Amino acid sequence: QLGSVRKRFFLDGTVELAWLLPRHNSQSIQNITEPHMILNLRGNALNYPNLLNFISTISTLVYIFVPINECNKRLSRQINDFNKDHGQKSVYLLYKGDVFSSSERQPILPRFLQKLSETVLFLNKNNLAEDSNNLSLNISVNIHKHQVTNISLDECVPLAERNYIHIDTQEPQLSKCQKIADNIIQEMMKSNYKEKKIKSKPLAAVKESMLPLQGDCWSEWAEAKRESHKQNKPIEESESKMAAARTTQCASLHTPSSLLISILNLCREFADAKGEFYDVWNILRNDFNHLSKLHLPPLYEEYKKWHKLSYSPEDKTKDNNESTSQEHCKAMLISAAKDIAKSSLGIEHIFRELGQVFEADLYLFNKKQKYSINTKIDFRASNLREIVAKLLLKGHAFEIVDGDINHIAMDWVTGVLESLALIIGGRKKIFVLSILGTQSTGKSTLLNTMFGANFPVSSGRCTRGIFMQLIPIEEKFRESLRYDYLVILDTEGLRAPELSVNSVHRRDNELATIAVGLGDVTLVNMFGEGHNEVQDILQITIFAFIRMKEISCRPICIFVHQNVQDTHAHTNLISSRSNLVETLDSMTALAARQENKSSFYSKFSDVIEFHPETEVFYFPGLFEGEPPLSRVSTGYSNSAANLRHYLLKCFSSNKKRQFQSVREWSNKLNCLWESVLDENFVFSYRNALEVASRFELDHKLSAWHSSYIQSLNEWKSSSLNELFNVNYAQVTET
Repeated sequence: QLGSVRKRFFLDGTVELAWLLPRHNSQSIQNITEPHMILNLRGNALNYPNLLNFISTISTLVYIFVPINECNKRLSRQINDFNKDHGQKSVYLLYKGDVFSSSERQPILPRFLQKLSETVLFLNKNNLAEDSNNLSLNISVNIHKHQVTNISLDECVPLAERNYIHIDTQEPQLSKCQKIADNIIQEMMKSNYKEKKIKSKPLAAVKESMLPLQGDCWSEWAEAKRESHKQNKPIEESESKMAAARTTQCASLHTPSSLLISILNLCREFADAKGEFYDVWNILRNDFNHLSKLHLPPLYEEYKKWHKLSYSPEDKTKDNNESTSQEHCKAMLISAAKDIAKSSLGIEHIFRELGQVFEADLYLFNKKQKYSINTKIDFRASNLREIVAKLLLKGHAFEIVDGDINHIAMDWVTGVLESLALIIGGRKKIFVLSILGTQSTGKSTLLNTMFGANFPVSSGRCTRGIFMQLIPIEEKFRESLRYDYLVILDTEGLRAPELSVNSVHRRDNELATIAVGLGDVTLVNMFGEGHNEVQDILQITIFAFIRMKEISCRPICIFVHQNVQDTHAHTNLISSRSNLVETLDSMTALAARQENKSSFYSKFSDVIEFHPETEVFYFPGLFEGEPPLSRVSTGYSNSAANLRHYLLKCFSSNKKRQFQSVREWSNKLNCLWESVLDENFVFSYRNALEVASRFELDHKLSAWHSSYIQSLNEWKSSSLNELFNVNYAQVTET
């Protein structure tokens, strides 16, 4: 897909990069089993000798296009000089504009190239299919003939400098940042990070020892917080558990880990810095991702093994031993999923640890106690809010909901948002866009495509919890759009298969309620034309909103169907949209009836604003072609651009809709989270029908209980009367 034009104004001397990846059942390039990198030097290579020498040095094969019509003595001399250093790896591709036959090749072939006949390939630019096949065959043969050059990026640096190529990472500022990041990683792993000896130490053990505040004590505090909102639990017991968990965290602060000391030193040293501070965090983010990629593959293999054993047909028998074996496999499957979670390390875990430092410091402040992390560090934990708020302004994602324990560190989150409001100004307005959908439907990819965000994308459960990212609006558009910043919320995929059935419903329903409640607009992302899974979750969300005391505004839902190839899908699927609206309307009426609020809510749009004719979008597939060398579909990009235009323009033109400030949104988050914690009933069910069935069952049980009590009282009364009469008769006879 590399473009080519005869006249270039900007691209001469630039180098493009592409990847050649192994493909199954492919006839383009045979027997390619390892990834290969392809570099393309734009323009006349002879005008850029330094670039040409650098690319040729690091390459296994060098293909040089030579126009036959321009062969002369100067070109002959330059090719001879090039062959002295790179002749063994070079292949010359000769071409001219007109078609020539094989009988014409020998006279046309210049004398200095006749000696290199084995490394010369003729191209006919009027027959690209034939040229492509010949070139693919030539590459396949030469790759196996030559020894592949395996070279790292670090090894390329001195070669580039030798050829006077500027490397930005070698600048003093970035070099200093890289050194600081390397020292932090080495201190954390207690090994040489660059030499890849880190795999010898389990990452889960490193996280447990280096990031102790977000471990069991944080999980216990969150569980106690939830218990404090249950009506049948004494609040004193929950508060005692919460205090014990915070006390454990504070004890850890007296003897902090080396990683925490390094991070706090980094925050103190670069608190007032501009560029350096943010570059260190960017490098750390990449290093943590690299660490996870080194440690996670064997754990995924272990998970796949137990998954296969747990659900293999051979285990589904009536024999007790085999059923026990299957139960053991499922237990090991759950254990393997937990190991994957424990061994996942990202920059969000560092922010999470800083959040727990802040909350522990706030707890001690409220108790009027003091602690000392390290006498060499003169740093206030309250400054952490401002530092993370600045990182948020620089494009870093910030965790709202902790995906590991499904809880919000509310003091920390609201503290960061308050600092953000102070930095940007309390009157600045924000437009909040959230997204929800089942796992692996392309939620993060859609947000990244529309807004240039950097949410992680992969198959499976790559996003855990809810993350926010802040995107500033250019000054010239703020007046027309009526808001100053765009906040996008990326949500964990729902219906994750690795989670147990008992916990997945409550977790998914809570996440969906928070995502819809926080967003001015929520994108409901679905794969294909169906909407059954998301429909169930929306029903519970409706129930939750109706049961909550107050709803400050009606959120808006937009449905996005991914991987729909039919260009007339919007017209052909009218009945499907109508059925969806009818189902949601009936569930809304049912929920309102159960809560005695039928006079306020009768249809879905009374709770969540939705216009089925204009707010349903159909996207084609993301990729075109045979994977893994598929290219991004232009249809997908155009659909994403249309959706972004609709979001940014159409909603801002609605003068009735008012946008919130950061402080107002923070207060809304606090109220919404308290309401979610107070809701101990509806989130545990799959859909509204299950909730209604439970209500009906409770009603019947209550009626049966009343009938039983009434019958018991009647029997008791009659029995006492009989007993009294018998006793009275005996006394009379006596």
